[in-house]
Amino acid sequence: DARYLHLARAIAGFSYRELWVMGAPIHSHSPPFYPFILAVAGFFSGHRLDAYLILNLVCVVTAFLLFFDAVRRLWSPGLALLMLVMLVANPGLVRLGGELMSEAPYLALSALALWIPTRRPEDRKWMVAFGTAAILAALTRSVGITLLFAVFLLWIWERQWRALWIFSVAAGVSVGSWLVWTALAPHKVHGGRTYVADVVRGSADHGLLFTLWERVTTRLPAYLTRIIPWELPLPVVPGTVVDNILWVLVLVGVGALGLASVWRRWKILALYLVAYGGLLGLWAWVVGRFLTPIIPLMIVVLLAGTDVIRRRYNARLGVAVGLALAGVVFLTGISADWVRLREFSGCDRSAPLQSPGCFNPDQRSLFAATRFVAENTPETTVVLTAKDATFAYYSDRKTIRPRAVLGNDPTVFAPLVDESGADYAFLGHNAPIDPGPYSEALWRSCRAFEIVESFPPRSYLFRRRGVMAADETSPACRALSRYRAEVRASAQHRPIHPTEIRRRR
Repeated sequence: DARYLHLARAIAGFSYRELWVMGAPIHSHSPPFYPFILAVAGFFSGHRLDAYLILNLVCVVTAFLLFFDAVRRLWSPGLALLMLVMLVANPGLVRLGGELMSEAPYLALSALALWIPTRRPEDRKWMVAFGTAAILAALTRSVGITLLFAVFLLWIWERQWRALWIFSVAAGVSVGSWLVWTALAPHKVHGGRTYVADVVRGSADHGLLFTLWERVTTRLPAYLTRIIPWELPLPVVPGTVVDNILWVLVLVGVGALGLASVWRRWKILALYLVAYGGLLGLWAWVVGRFLTPIIPLMIVVLLAGTDVIRRRYNARLGVAVGLALAGVVFLTGISADWVRLREFSGCDRSAPLQSPGCFNPDQRSLFAATRFVAENTPETTVVLTAKDATFAYYSDRKTIRPRAVLGNDPTVFAPLVDESGADYAFLGHNAPIDPGPYSEALWRSCRAFEIVESFPPRSYLFRRRGVMAADETSPACRALSRYRAEVRASAQHRPIHPTEIRRRR
């Protein structure tokens, strides 16, 4: 989220550079439309964080209303009301409305693109709006290429050749040029964040086709048996498959009927849902958050399936299944929302960065470190940290990412830190690389560093020593040894979230 704020500032200055990173490279990971929206909103709101959050909340509510209107006209007002009941209680969507993330505007833009064909699909002005919304969605989140693919297939199906040609050129010039840049950006290896790398990740050992096939055969069952029931949400037993078999049967049976109904009444939604699901099956990572933008689509499909049961088989059974499904999802969602609300009821919004009710101890230690650096170092200071955007946002100091100085040879870590221009190295527990290769590299080079300040429970600020420590009993070495021990102990006792998938070899 801090990265988007930095990019919004860059766009306000007519650039798209990572101003928080030493050297300010041109950004190549997140598409530019969401930072552009934030830049415009910041111009009118004075760059208030609450204004940005309200904007995301409006995006989520707008998406709800668009889906409600489409289902009301394509099926019935009653079915649309059941869908709305299931959406407003969904924990993922509720959380999305209060986060500074691009999923909220992407949800609104994709909902707009899906809604337009339900109005006047063959009107020229509406077709322009349809294609424009799809392109803007893809420029908000890269996964929007699945929506572009769905629009492409829809217009082939409807033989809209002129619209297809214009749309292909516009999408290729805008979205296509962005994707080419993400693949060719010279600094993407140092940044460690590129979607192109995610596609081919792990393919060097067995080949790309085998890797993609292995992903499909493991990802899709994981989503169906664990993640989708959890994200809808349904009352499932966390981390299990056998105990959730009943919900799998309901999802497959009712979902198949619903998808057939959606194909007849709302083709673009069916095409988009299949394309999105196919991409999730091929992706390197399995993350429940990826499902959030299509939760409304899955709910529409399920309710459409209950409508098929009502009309074709048994009216009472169809109504009962629809009401039961909506009731279960609503009650499960409300209970999860209530737990979340109680967790944050003690958040002191007058001083959120220090409030235990707002952030966990590791996060608060990160904020404490940013305050220390902001108050005790010159403005030219450069900090090596895994949370580069957040650290820079609160400390107003330039940062360097650990991937830029990590190598296969641990003995060259300290010299690489010197070459990078970093004055300090911050180690916390707020990024995946922190307890992994970054902390290992620091530990192996601990004699070359000294502690400047520690921030409980397990965050430290280091700098290079003028003279190498005599042995590994120095304060820096002891602190890093404790850090490694705490990380290993917490990893052994950490509960497995039901949306995680662990590959066993």
